[in-house]
Amino acid sequence: MGDTDSADVREALASLSRSLKRISVYRHAENQHRSYLEPAYLAFREVLLRRPSLTLTLEPTALRFQDEVVYTEPPRESGFCFRLHRDGVRSLTFRHGLLHDDLLALAQVALVDSAGGDPREDAVTELWKLDLEHISYVAISGYRMEQAGGEALPKSIADVSARALQTLERSAGSGFAETAQLLPLWDPEQRQRRDPQDLPALTRRAALTILRIVDQDHAGWDLDALEETFWRLLDQMATRGDVQDMAMVLERTRKLEGAHAKAFRAAVGRNLSNPQRLELAIKLGAAERSPLLPAWLALLPPDAGPVLVATLPLGPTAAVRGQLAAAAIARMNSCSMQIDATLRQGGVPVVQALLRAATEPGRRAEFALIAAGNPDLSVKLEAIPFLGANEHAARFLGALLASPSREARIAAVQTLGTFVAVPEGSASHLIAAMSRPSFTGFDRDEQTLCCRALGKLGTTSGFSFLFERLSRPPTGLFGRRKGESEQLLAVQGLAEEVSQRSLRALEEALLPSRGHSPAVVAACRSAAQHVRAAVRAGRLA
Repeated sequence: MGDTDSADVREALASLSRSLKRISVYRHAENQHRSYLEPAYLAFREVLLRRPSLTLTLEPTALRFQDEVVYTEPPRESGFCFRLHRDGVRSLTFRHGLLHDDLLALAQVALVDSAGGDPREDAVTELWKLDLEHISYVAISGYRMEQAGGEALPKSIADVSARALQTLERSAGSGFAETAQLLPLWDPEQRQRRDPQDLPALTRRAALTILRIVDQDHAGWDLDALEETFWRLLDQMATRGDVQDMAMVLERTRKLEGAHAKAFRAAVGRNLSNPQRLELAIKLGAAERSPLLPAWLALLPPDAGPVLVATLPLGPTAAVRGQLAAAAIARMNSCSMQIDATLRQGGVPVVQALLRAATEPGRRAEFALIAAGNPDLSVKLEAIPFLGANEHAARFLGALLASPSREARIAAVQTLGTFVAVPEGSASHLIAAMSRPSFTGFDRDEQTLCCRALGKLGTTSGFSFLFERLSRPPTGLFGRRKGESEQLLAVQGLAEEVSQRSLRALEEALLPSRGHSPAVVAACRSAAQHVRAAVRAGRLA
């Protein structure tokens, strides 16, 4: 027991003692007794607001609360404890909702009538007759009866029952019998008329009523029961497929206010994260623009990430998978390992959903780099456009340039050409790929893409590589054809760079002294015009 609890109980009992003394002194002023008990009633109510009940153990001169003495009084017959203990009461329990009238009735029982008058019944009998709703007691069985009845008292319940039956037979005889059968409250027609026929509407109103009770702080100690009832109603809606009603109820739950709103929402969220219920929500919310799934996912607790990742493949459409992925990423702290495993081993639909749901650029690039290690080539291709411009991504794409898949190589080339944040690293990977003997076996379009991507990066190493290819004089019949092809590719790369040095290199190639073929000269002239136009337009690198 905390010090605060015991202090509050002591204060309540001390206040009750003071009130009883005033009532004892002014017994004749019965109309004032209620006001005398007002301080004690307020003190007890404060205690019972923080706990469902308060049980006190009675001794002849003291009261105990959880084995601690919280109230004592002198040993006198007029004491509060003395009469109750003498008559057999061993404990009193005050419950939440205690009324002023309850406390006043208890005071009348506990006080000894010093003025004499008609003899009173024992305290247990008086309490039993009062049947107080918020005050109960425990008494020693037969305590007063044994004193009053002595040896003539029946020795068992069976004896009492037998004697009662004998008396009933003598008094009532055969006349004590049912003379008519009770009629039902409603006949079938009335019941049919009164029973609601629109069950979905009834379920919806019941759920909204519970939310209103919680919102206005009327739940009290019934919060657990309200949560259970609320869930039964939601399950009924789900079984019938009442998607719109469920969405509305869940949205109201999300906006719930009041002292118990947070606890109520947490309980709802725990049930919503149940895998079977979440799977059902995915099926019900699969329709386009259905409001159910967003309202459902918004209430899930922070630790629901693993179940979201596990159910991600169940999404029947890209939109549903995107909602699940976004909800999982929002709870990243609870499911980072599951997301990594899905990116490394999952199929295209789930990886695509995670990549597109990661709206933060840094996280998206991190996801893409993990997905790039997926053995599925389709997943690699899906991840490439999301890679951020960094050295790790450049190294991965450089390795992909040696892939036997043309589609993978082209995707890597196109992405490396945009990595202007790490130009030298990206250019070195492109140069290494173009220097391999296998590069000559690639088709013309792929070779052109490589040269243009290298020129677009605008690096010194890339310019030197392209300029050297353009300036290299072709030799021999077959060498001339190959050399001319390389020169034409280099021209496209230099034109893509759009810089003063690329313009000078192209103009120099136009000189007759360079001895280039007419096709190379024509390509250089066209490329130089393109670069000059870019210079005039202010697009010079």
